[in-house]
Amino acid sequence: MWSIGQTLYLMMTGKMPKSTPEQIELALAKIPTSKMSEGCKNAIKVMTQYEADRVSILQALRLPWVGEAQSAEALGSEVLTSLSSLVSQTKKVEAHAGDWLVREVGTDGVHVIQNDRMGGAYDLEAGIEIGRLSEEQKSQMLNWKIAADEDEELVWYPATKTREFVLIDESAMELLLEEFVNLRDSVEVSWARDSVNVEVASETNVPSNRKVFDFVTKLLEAGTLHISTYEKKGVFAKRMATDGNVTVAHTKTEEPPDKVFVYKSPPRKSAHDTLMLCPGDALVYRREEQKCHTMEKLAIQNNFTMASHRR
Repeated sequence: MWSIGQTLYLMMTGKMPKSTPEQIELALAKIPTSKMSEGCKNAIKVMTQYEADRVSILQALRLPWVGEAQSAEALGSEVLTSLSSLVSQTKKVEAHAGDWLVREVGTDGVHVIQNDRMGGAYDLEAGIEIGRLSEEQKSQMLNWKIAADEDEELVWYPATKTREFVLIDESAMELLLEEFVNLRDSVEVSWARDSVNVEVASETNVPSNRKVFDFVTKLLEAGTLHISTYEKKGVFAKRMATDGNVTVAHTKTEEPPDKVFVYKSPPRKSAHDTLMLCPGDALVYRREEQKCHTMEKLAIQNNFTMASHRR
């Protein structure tokens, strides 16, 4: 529903939608009714609320602005099935004053990072306003225009550290599925356009992130998997002035892969409770702890440049 509401906003205004419900509502309030009806504004507003307050697809179809002609019967079961199977890429999380709202430069990931962690990973003294980035810098950041249109307060900050990744290819995916063999029969993945719906038949068969990371660490120690070093292209970010709920998003999977692996997300600021690992994704390796600790969702080359590969 969130994506539909944002698409409607884009179609009606010709501008990229804002990143939070509060920002969207404020932007809608500034649009005169001669350019957008109150009914349309209300439709966008209720479609782009936080997940707990957002309307369902059937509720959206009953909105006065949608009209009686656009009833469930008129749309047909096939269309309704496709619409209903769309899953949100976003989730509402609690953020505190001093935390940082971070948008990736090359993918659609949005996160909240605590101030001490932010300062350890990015040079907060070297921030550059998006409008002052050079053409060469912009060419390395696929989402610079989206970030600029979305929130004028976002600033680009360069990374201070390299990242080490364990790349997950087809063979690594098969090793994971062999280790957690019960997962094959417990998870059903269906696709609707560019969104994915994951249904878990048995929650007990879905491994925790810690079990998965420990298994990958053993494969590293055995020399079965390898570590590659990457340099991050920085992030667009702004510091939160007050406490409040914000919307985070994980990077969506562009195409249905042949194999998927599902594991439980750690209990923290994540866009989903269950995470899906696909060939082409990577796990982040922490050398000081000698273990993996999180996932970098596909299209790594959009957010990083490769520095070296270590066998």
